[in-house]
Amino acid sequence: MDKFPDIFNCKLYNKEDILKWELPEKIKQKLGIDKYNYFFLATPKEESHEGHKHIHLSVFPTKYSLINVLEVEISTLNPKIIEKILKTVVKHKFDIITSTGTCKTKNVCYFGIFFSKPAEADIESLQSDVSKINEVKNVKISNYTCDGYCAE
Repeated sequence: MDKFPDIFNCKLYNKEDILKWELPEKIKQKLGIDKYNYFFLATPKEESHEGHKHIHLSVFPTKYSLINVLEVEISTLNPKIIEKILKTVVKHKFDIITSTGTCKTKNVCYFGIFFSKPAEADIESLQSDVSKINEVKNVKISNYTCDGYCAE
């Protein structure tokens, strides 16, 4: 399975780093800069269109210093399969931040769920349950800290 950072650009920032960006005050308020200590930035890899360079950034405030990613390899991004995977994550009481998916080839797709792990949540049990879903080919859980991507 390819590493998710090779498909998606993600990083967890602490509040001090976000404040260095000197964002407009309204954006800071929307991010909850006074309430949260960490901010997870994610963006899909995009090609520029018609010579125009651009990038879409998503910033997710979080109270956790570690963000996990459940990387699931499936043959297609079928809504029913994705729903099963998401319901499994919710059943295990993880805090979902965002999810995304992409297909590398006709029969090789990746679906990733970025989530935070409350103390009582069991990550090994989650990985086992997702692996049992019929359409799932491979499952891996990795994480992001403020130092970057870490594979578990």
